[in-house]
Amino acid sequence: MKRSYTAHNQEPDLAGHERYLKTTLYGLTSGAPSCVILVIGANAGVIGMSKEHLAVALALSVPIVVCITKVLRHFL
Repeated sequence: MKRSYTAHNQEPDLAGHERYLKTTLYGLTSGAPSCVILVIGANAGVIGMSKEHLAVALALSVPIVVCITKVLRHFL
């Protein structure tokens, strides 16, 4: 039996919290991401770290996809 496989583009899920900014920067600069998906909560809008991540993606010339969610809850 012959099997066929499809290649999937896998993007790492990087942390959005300020505490993990170094990890996020490493993830973006160590590989060549095809795009950045910036998730923004509609209830909070663009906050500080969203601006930081947007600036990094623009500085690295990585295409950006913005995803606005109905509610983005923070679990501590």
